Amino acid sequence: MELKYKLTSKHDQDKIYDYCDTFWSKMPCDGFRFSRFSPPYLFPTELPWVAWPDNLINKNSKILSICGSGDVILYFLYKSAFNVVAVDISYHACMWNELKRQTIRNSTPKEIKQLYQSIVSGNLKCSRIFDKLYLAALENVSNRARRYWLSNLGKSLKLEFLRKFLRPTDTLFSEMIFYINNPSDHHKLTKRISFYPIYNLPIERFLEVLPAPSFDIIYLSNLGEYLRTESPFSAFSNLIHIAKRALVPGGTICLYESSRQKNIIKFYSKLKEDVEIREFIIRPRDGFVFRHCLVFITT
Repeated sequence: MELKYKLTSKHDQDKIYDYCDTFWSKMPCDGFRFSRFSPPYLFPTELPWVAWPDNLINKNSKILSICGSGDVILYFLYKSAFNVVAVDISYHACMWNELKRQTIRNSTPKEIKQLYQSIVSGNLKCSRIFDKLYLAALENVSNRARRYWLSNLGKSLKLEFLRKFLRPTDTLFSEMIFYINNPSDHHKLTKRISFYPIYNLPIERFLEVLPAPSFDIIYLSNLGEYLRTESPFSAFSNLIHIAKRALVPGGTICLYESSRQKNIIKFYSKLKEDVEIREFIIRPRDGFVFRHCLVFITT
């Protein structure tokens, strides 16, 4: 696989989707935790910005990240990274990333907060404003994404389609996104949002066919947790092995764990790698306290 499209317009993204389609037509995907049409995450289930090291990202960093809800990628852009590539097995997640990226780019802090609250609650307030944001966003997504959204939503932001994707954690962490409560952070992000290529492929397949080390940082989201709890250790070990091959010397693999540090130390020690685990506390609302971890594997 060649990362041959430096994404400068929505038309390049259509070529990437076409390119991915050729892989899906001949790719066995049995055994993957998710499928190509798994529901997307509308909001983050992980909050790496709570404990992200200040000096890990700079404007020259080349980053590969799971799409997820899109908010982690937006955080990398906010932190000045301009060479970001996104991958997700879920086609819905790719479409949501495109729409969300442009919606935030066109919004004010108040508008985006109201929009998120409306999606979570099911009560679409200020519908004219939201329809305007939605239609403006459609002007700057790929042709593939525009067809997807128009076929599912039409020309009005219909909550019933989006809300069918909602998960309990969406309602829990939707108010803790780094740009939602701080107008200066939102303003800074909108200035730094740029197009980034999105590959609709399983991360394992994407990493396996990279021709050479390409990235300074690979963010594998919470895949480590899924593999740790649901698959043999060999599956996780193989993922780390192929991810390491895609890193430049001195690069870093990062995974998110929704568990306490003491619960994951033994598992990661099996890798016999240089591993750093950062535990932090999240209090999304009264009565909820979580201990999550960022795990860094440095080559």
